[in-house]
Amino acid sequence: MPPKSKINRNYFTQETEDAILLYNKTDSSSQRSKIYSKDIHYPFFKLTQNIIHTFKFYNTDVENLEHLQHEIIVFLLGKMNLYHHSKSIEDRLTKIINKKYSNVSYEDYLLSSTTDPNSEEKPILTQDEFLKDKRISSNYPLHHPKSFLEYTNNSDKITHQQIKDFIEPYFSKVCVDCKKELKRLTPPKAFSYFGTIVKRWLINYSKKNYNKKISSSPIEDLHHSLDFSYDLDSSNPNQDQLSNFLDEFVEYVDLNLYNFFPKSKDAQVADAVLELFRKRESIEIFNKKALYIYIREQGDFKTQKITKVSNSLFDIYREKYTFYLENGYVNFEEI
Repeated sequence: MPPKSKINRNYFTQETEDAILLYNKTDSSSQRSKIYSKDIHYPFFKLTQNIIHTFKFYNTDVENLEHLQHEIIVFLLGKMNLYHHSKSIEDRLTKIINKKYSNVSYEDYLLSSTTDPNSEEKPILTQDEFLKDKRISSNYPLHHPKSFLEYTNNSDKITHQQIKDFIEPYFSKVCVDCKKELKRLTPPKAFSYFGTIVKRWLINYSKKNYNKKISSSPIEDLHHSLDFSYDLDSSNPNQDQLSNFLDEFVEYVDLNLYNFFPKSKDAQVADAVLELFRKRESIEIFNKKALYIYIREQGDFKTQKITKVSNSLFDIYREKYTFYLENGYVNFEEI
């Protein structure tokens, strides 16, 4: 009996990435069809298949999951034209610079600004100009004569070196946290970009189906689906990785609790939320309303306060987990 051939699990390769960029550059519909059929359809098919089974998105209204995959792939095709390297980096730069710059005082700005009259950078702003500039979200290049789109001539494919050269002028101008975020900028990956779209589509789709089931099914039929979850269960090989990440995340936030939440009440709420993560193995009900009640009982916290702190924790979690998914390792630096 001949040995079984190895399954190639690298279905989403650099060739796939290049094909997507080429597809977007091509005006000919017949050429696009050839590119899609040859190099894009199968990676999209496998991507949707793997995400459905990995995260157990089985709460569907179709008999055949391939029909569901077809719906998602049609949706992805409508988003193909939005995948653009320079635009993606431009958007991320804007968020980083604006978020960090909103905390910079005019005095800090003066201390970090160049006084070289021959510099090609923008001249030093007056205090009124500086305050006005901070209010204009599209005006992030305070220290660069061009936007990233202009710098790359709106290129659909960029390199790490281009990003590095562009952000270099910012390093002496911005805070340490901002500098760290800028250094982590890398060319976008189609796998991560389209994988995120698929997961969001499936979450919305599954929620709609579940709500339809609630409104149309007898109560006695619903208890079978109450354990429906988007998380990984113990049969999934990624469960241990996620669990390990959560343990490290809880430890990281706990060590930096008062840096993230300087107000005592906020820190208490955050610790109550972290306690849920610590006890996640023994908590049977992960209903949102029940969790709010559980947290309120820990310290008589108001719902608005719980929501505010939870959103802040989620922002930290999303940033760290996104980095983990894209790079394969955690990045929990002390602050």
